[in-house]
Amino acid sequence: MDSACDMIGISSRTVQRWRRVPDGEDGRIGPRRVPGNKLSEGERKEVLQVANSPQYKELSPKQIVPQLADTGRYVASESSFYRILQREGQVTHRELGRYLVCVAGQAGDLSGILNQQISRDIATAQRLRRCLEKLGGWPEWSLEQSSELELFYGRLTENQVRARLLGKEIDAALEDPRWLADVSPPSSQNSIRSR
Repeated sequence: MDSACDMIGISSRTVQRWRRVPDGEDGRIGPRRVPGNKLSEGERKEVLQVANSPQYKELSPKQIVPQLADTGRYVASESSFYRILQREGQVTHRELGRYLVCVAGQAGDLSGILNQQISRDIATAQRLRRCLEKLGGWPEWSLEQSSELELFYGRLTENQVRARLLGKEIDAALEDPRWLADVSPPSSQNSIRSR
């Protein structure tokens, strides 16, 4: 037990004391204060409102934050944008929709396109299954989202479509280290999971 305690940085005496308590769980309390720079609920809502506004909804946080700065407005950092969008399940959902519309050339039946792609190409199927896992099931796209995806696709050059078909944007959304540690589930109000 001493070597295990040394590995996690606590004394074996601490573990013995915890075991005497009926529930016997880890007794570490964690931080006692909320960080002073933590975004309030209102600020989090503002981040979502900005990211989903018509002007910015097709942009990544990497593009949104500098454009806001050019207008003299600061809402949150780029990593905060990513973290909040990920918590709401929007990063992977956006990139998955963009990939599928590039595959089909239109935003018709995106679920059908997704199903077809999963059953077709092994490398793509693995990537898409990871998206479904991250999203917690098959996503649903509203008519408004489908229209936005159509507009997005219409603005892409042929080379941009080819680049998106490589799936690097999806990989980036799945592997972004800024939110990988955040394992909180998306809130039920804004969930995009299928019912």
